[in-house]
Amino acid sequence: MKNLTINQSTRAKVRVWKLQDDVRMAIDTKTYMEEEAVVEGLQQNTVYTLRVLGWSASGDGAISEARYFMLTSKFLVLTNKSFI
Repeated sequence: MKNLTINQSTRAKVRVWKLQDDVRMAIDTKTYMEEEAVVEGLQQNTVYTLRVLGWSASGDGAISEARYFMLTSKFLVLTNKSFI
């Protein structure tokens, strides 16, 4: 897995959607030189797909590999697709 390092010249878009939904239902959260992003509107006990990509005025950049996670009552659970 390649790590995404966000530096001061990088803008990132965090794309999240329910595993069973089409990517067109994704929630995009843009960052402006931050090292973190808060994605709102997620439901507990639901598996989500997460991908990260760079963006600029010229358009979107390369997109990361998909990662999968689920929010439980107390934890954020990150999984490999092989566990789903």
